[in-house]
Amino acid sequence: MTVARAEHWESVHRETAPTEAGWWEDEPRLSLDLIAATGATPDTPLLDVGAGASMLVDNVLERGWSDVTVLDVAPSAFANARARLGARAEGVTWVVGDVLEVDLGRTLGIWHDRAVFHFLVDDGDRARYVEQVRRFVRADGFLTVATFGPDAPDQCSGLPVRRHDLDALAQSFTGFELVTSRTYDHVGPTGYVLPYVAVVLQRTG
Repeated sequence: MTVARAEHWESVHRETAPTEAGWWEDEPRLSLDLIAATGATPDTPLLDVGAGASMLVDNVLERGWSDVTVLDVAPSAFANARARLGARAEGVTWVVGDVLEVDLGRTLGIWHDRAVFHFLVDDGDRARYVEQVRRFVRADGFLTVATFGPDAPDQCSGLPVRRHDLDALAQSFTGFELVTSRTYDHVGPTGYVLPYVAVVLQRTG
């Protein structure tokens, strides 16, 4: 695991209440729409990368998803989510690890990423991420990924980001075919607007 990456996000999650974080959403509408666009059934194995304290896990469980894995590099990221879920947390697979290095030990039907990929500003890190996607997304599986768009800030949470347009984002993943794409304006807790781009891709090779 990249120690600096883990330490940075551990600090962010320890020092920032979930509802005060720039990415917080009571209902993660973009993520839910992207997952719905795959057409997958709720028994499809679903992975949320960089899950942190996101409400996505709550929402997919409420919609009947039965095989949910969440991944984050920072152990403290899960504390709020697990407390919030209570007994339902036992039905979720919680994985602490670096997305570039983790071995999930299985294949998945949906790999969901809202705002992890854009933190990979190094070409080698992005290539490794794509390798991990190809390693763990099954032959007919889907990738949903959202990043800062071209007009978004060039930093987030104290780190530089790589902004994408829709074409560049879709073309980042070889062996995947575009299902749908969209733009999205996320309104942060204090009212600022962050423009995102998002794609749903299906593995074809």
